[in-house]
Amino acid sequence: MSTRKNDYVTCAAVESARKIGNQWRLIVIRYLLERPMRFNELLRAACEIDTKTLSRVLKYLASEKVVQREVLGTQPFTVRYALTDKGEQIRPVMQSLKAWGRDLDSRRHCLENYTEIISQSRPNVVSVIGNLDVSEICDDSSPTR
Repeated sequence: MSTRKNDYVTCAAVESARKIGNQWRLIVIRYLLERPMRFNELLRAACEIDTKTLSRVLKYLASEKVVQREVLGTQPFTVRYALTDKGEQIRPVMQSLKAWGRDLDSRRHCLENYTEIISQSRPNVVSVIGNLDVSEICDDSSPTR
């Protein structure tokens, strides 16, 4: 499904990325996929986020019905954040992103190892390696050292 906005057609994937695509939104969603958390728990878990940004992200995600804000009846009052059913639908997407990231890391690691091996034996070849597609080097059929 696509929508028309300012004479441009926007597909559902682009709209979804706009909703959750911010770096901090993804990080907050990632931690809330583990379990519901209080504000300070999220603040500690996402260690580089500041309180103002976390507050803004949580308000946005709540307005999009991705996160629900629950005020607990304790004194002083405590607020717990949890994913809604809509937020839980993001789980497979996050799992795919995690797998994609692992694949990128393994390919980068393979390329770094290959570059190191080549540079030890043939230093003038290293400049050519930067132009190679990593899949040419890191496929399962290639011999490893």
